[in-house]
Amino acid sequence: MNSTRVMKIHEGGFAALISSAVNGQPSESKIVPRLFNTFPLPILSDLPVFLHATFSISGDGRSLVVDEKGSQAHCSALNKFLLKEALPKILLEFLERLAGNIGQEIFDYWPRKDLEPNSCVKDMCTFFWDELPSSKWRVFPAAPPPILFTNPNKRQQPKLFDIKDAVFDTLPNYQSDAI
Repeated sequence: MNSTRVMKIHEGGFAALISSAVNGQPSESKIVPRLFNTFPLPILSDLPVFLHATFSISGDGRSLVVDEKGSQAHCSALNKFLLKEALPKILLEFLERLAGNIGQEIFDYWPRKDLEPNSCVKDMCTFFWDELPSSKWRVFPAAPPPILFTNPNKRQQPKLFDIKDAVFDTLPNYQSDAI
């Protein structure tokens, strides 16, 4: 008897809305980031970005499978793998690429540390913050030069640093601006 196993290909990714202008005018409609599994799920992401992954979802398509008991245990393990291991690394790569386009605004797209305990992305955010100190990803943009030293007609890519090369300004704004 010849047995072949079918492996599911897992995928994941992030998307960020960096401009919501319509015909040059700012859009007033607020788009709330959600989770996707090839189609939008009725689950808010609790992140400032949209999240797509090949999650195992419940039969009614309204929630992620997280129960570790019974026949759904393998589905729960897949979701935990995606949220705790695969997606935080993809998020760091996504943020590095996005930082190259938007500079200092990148911090608006970082996950928050103060999520609700029952948030479906809490484990992912915890892993992100745990992974960041040892990360090789360049997600820290250099401070932009003062306006009088820049040529407004020549936009430059922001210089990015990883955590070991980044220098953090922890001074209050009034002191930092004076320097």
